[in-house]
Amino acid sequence: MSIRLGEWENISTIDDLQIIHVKKMQKMHVLTINRSETKDIFKLILVLPDKKIELLAGEKDYINETSKDISLLLKKTVLNKYK
Repeated sequence: MSIRLGEWENISTIDDLQIIHVKKMQKMHVLTINRSETKDIFKLILVLPDKKIELLAGEKDYINETSKDISLLLKKTVLNKYK
């Protein structure tokens, strides 16, 4: 897991939170053996009027539970884009 540090953002103009579903492909090569694996990843996105910020990425249950807590704190709804 990596942490990316960036600039502070003003989130007072937040529109909503979104959960999106993406497929992540991972390729592994060891000597003459090649293997590809596809994983389902869910992302929690903070939507501002002029940009989208990825807050979390992980398994469906983890993102759903965490998004509930964040939405209560921010008093914003969560839109599930993966249904």
